[in-house]
Parts: sequence; C-alpha cells; structure tokens
Amino acid sequence: MKRLWCVVPEKYCSGCRRNHSLHWFTQPTDSTCVRARAWCRKAKLKQKFGISPEEYEVLVRKFGGRCGICGADDPQTEAGSWPIDHDHTTGQVRGILCLTCNRKLAWVDRHEVAIFRYLAGEVPIHIEQNTDRPSGQEE
Repeated sequence: MKRLWCVVPEKYCSGCRRNHSLHWFTQPTDSTCVRARAWCRKAKLKQKFGISPEEYEVLVRKFGGRCGICGADDPQTEAGSWPIDHDHTTGQVRGILCLTCNRKLAWVDRHEVAIFRYLAGEVPIHIEQNTDRPSGQEE
C-alpha cells in the first residue's frame, strides 16, 4: 500500500526560533507561538517585577480580577492579562490596573510636578519660559 503524505503548513516562531504548525499561533499575524509567549510572560514577570506567575495570580485574586482604580473587569489588553502597576522608582508592585488606567497613571506620574503647580495656582513652567508673543500679534 502506498503512503500519502500531506504537507502541514508551518510558520517560524521568532520567540523560540522553531517552525510550528499553524495551530500553535493564536492569530495569523502572530510572530510568536503560544509556548514562547507563555515563556516570555513568565520571564518578564520575574525580570521586570520580581514575581512568579503564581504570585501574579495571587495579585489578580487579591483585586478580585478588577482594575485597582476604576473597577473594570476587562484588562483591555490583547493577551487578556492584567497590566501590573508598579512604582518606577522603587520597582515595588502596587497592584493591577486596566490598560486605560495604567496609561493614565503613567502620564500623571510623568507630569506630577506640573499638575500640582497648576492646581496650586502657580504659573506653569512652559508659560514662564515662553516670553515671546504669539505670531500675528503686534503692540
């Protein structure tokens, strides 16, 4: 009896640097396989935040699977995992936030001094530095 071979379409994974059949990839546009993404997430948790996947799960349970600021139950990320909120100076993990709150908190963190100066009624720094008149205005 003659054997028939079928060719299974494969794709190269940039994460683990191997070829896998297409079912290893969640989306057709993915460049990393499911296994490599899980490994990368585990390595990132340890390297960037100093926590294990188990500690991450404890953190998610502690917050009831909701954003620590707005209470949303959807992390709003492609992977469906919660962004970890941490102090950028000390590295201390504070909790989990949805993507929207995480980005807004990062923005507030970067502009904290200017925000408090403004709320205190002080002249914003960029106005103090800009002494030129707007174009088109004459005395």
